[in-house]
Amino acid sequence: MLELLQTSEFLQDPETGIWTLKELKRFDYSDGDENENYLLEVLQNAKDKSIYSEELRKSIKDWPSLYHLSRRRSNLLRPFEEILKNKKILEIGCGCGAITRYIGELGAEVYSIEGSFRRAKSARERCKELSNVTIICGSSDKLPEYGEFDVVLLIGVLEYSPKFLGPEGPELLLKSIYRQLKPEGLLILAIENQLGLKYFAGYPEDHAGIPMYGINNSYTEGEFVTFGRKVLEDLLLDAGFDTLEQYIPLPDYKLPVSIVTPLGWQKYPDEMCSLALESVKEDAQRSPYSFLSLENAYIPVWKNGLAQDLANSFLFSCYKGEKSEFSNILAYYFSDARKIDYLKRLEFLEDEGVVIKAYHGNSSSIEEFIQGESYFKKLLNILNRPGWSIEEIVSWTKVWYDALLKELGLSENITLTAAVESKYWDATPFNAILDEKGDLCFFDLEWTGLKQIDLGLVLWHGLFISFIRVTDVSSPVQGQSLNVLEIIYRIMLYLGFDLSKESLLEYEKRDRQIISDLSGIDEPEEHILYVKNRCLRERILPEQAEQKLLQKEQELRQKEEELRQKEEELKAVYSSNSWKVTEPVRHIIKIIKK
Repeated sequence: MLELLQTSEFLQDPETGIWTLKELKRFDYSDGDENENYLLEVLQNAKDKSIYSEELRKSIKDWPSLYHLSRRRSNLLRPFEEILKNKKILEIGCGCGAITRYIGELGAEVYSIEGSFRRAKSARERCKELSNVTIICGSSDKLPEYGEFDVVLLIGVLEYSPKFLGPEGPELLLKSIYRQLKPEGLLILAIENQLGLKYFAGYPEDHAGIPMYGINNSYTEGEFVTFGRKVLEDLLLDAGFDTLEQYIPLPDYKLPVSIVTPLGWQKYPDEMCSLALESVKEDAQRSPYSFLSLENAYIPVWKNGLAQDLANSFLFSCYKGEKSEFSNILAYYFSDARKIDYLKRLEFLEDEGVVIKAYHGNSSSIEEFIQGESYFKKLLNILNRPGWSIEEIVSWTKVWYDALLKELGLSENITLTAAVESKYWDATPFNAILDEKGDLCFFDLEWTGLKQIDLGLVLWHGLFISFIRVTDVSSPVQGQSLNVLEIIYRIMLYLGFDLSKESLLEYEKRDRQIISDLSGIDEPEEHILYVKNRCLRERILPEQAEQKLLQKEQELRQKEEELRQKEEELKAVYSSNSWKVTEPVRHIIKIIKK
């Protein structure tokens, strides 16, 4: 491989070690000078550049740094970890090296191509001590074919091929990849879905940043383009691939927290649907507005067998030949927003039904999979019905509260200061299942070493975390507050606890400290202001927007009339005899005040 580079039109940059074309052409793709310079500086100064580097994690400050530094990027390839180990891999479009670092740590012989020299420098810096990683700067169409690879990675790249390779770019690129794979080789491809559900909800198209851009097929020749499922599959089959398998990364391929396998979405859609709706809150590019509740919309989408067609992103494994091995894994779930010691991975397995295998570090255990409905779904249903009220939320809370007291062995006359076992800090509504008997069962109660946990803290944590997981809601009954603090305050009063909002904020401070201790990330000082002002986001449909505009116009006219009346009253005072007679007195008072 290196001999091919040396005998072609490439030179190795002595300062960086990057292989570049002798005449490197301009590559028009960037996250912006400021963002990319910051990223390069962070990588150059970091002592630990590994996937689980706390140093890099604490340097994340915005979307570009999150995308390039987050350990979550590597989750996309974890279903293929055993396949990737010690293999010869070609990565096309490595960006700043987030994925490159991961496959390099697996011991693979990695050749990563990047068109931008500055981004290639960041990738080289990210993999600085990994001698098994070679970074090449150049356009893929200018590179010699390096022989055969076990695996080719095409992550977030195919959509740009028309821009850099011409109108036939997708076809040319896929056929070139096919030629460079060994007879049993594998292409792993990830790309946004032109028809992803979140784009129907009004989320901006990822490349144009404009809502409905892909849905309306607004792409023009010579720019990026995404595809729906059938078109993409046809492109892959036409390129020569024999076996295609589609995985569903959630919420999308960029920063997935869950990945559902083909077996999972084909055979267990009802069970896997919960992973989809719980992933919505994890989308780091959430839209400030939405035409629908993504969480609730996922339920009929999965029930009707449309999950694979309306996935926000595609993750395909494309085999040159037949796939021989079989896996009973249905899905992966990653709890990665934690300190390294607390990282957790779940594998959902088919084994006479569904079982869960949990991995903590080097140890693993089998956990029960409870058949039933997530209790969090009940809250979603309430908040997405037009005209919902606090009374409905209280009824929902009461079921959870009663089940919690029963689990704790406490009576209804208990006080908020009652000490409880620390594992129940996580007995939240989204860690509760309504089983087939109608009983509420708690699961995933993993935090056994926490200190000073009482009932009040458990109630605050369960309610606040539940409400902020809801991305948006329907319009409530008139007069109903959307302020989360106010809603929880009212719930506590209904449950019989007489406390102030300031007391609730004290619970939040304690809760936030626990979360910071577990995650290793400190909240900014202004977090308490965020809690005070956090409101459920009301979803305004066009007809509702018109009604609200008319209502505001009516209120404005009413205020204008009140102002006119006040001005008339003031004018009458100024013209009155008493005002004129008392003018000397007012003049004397002004002099005295001076």
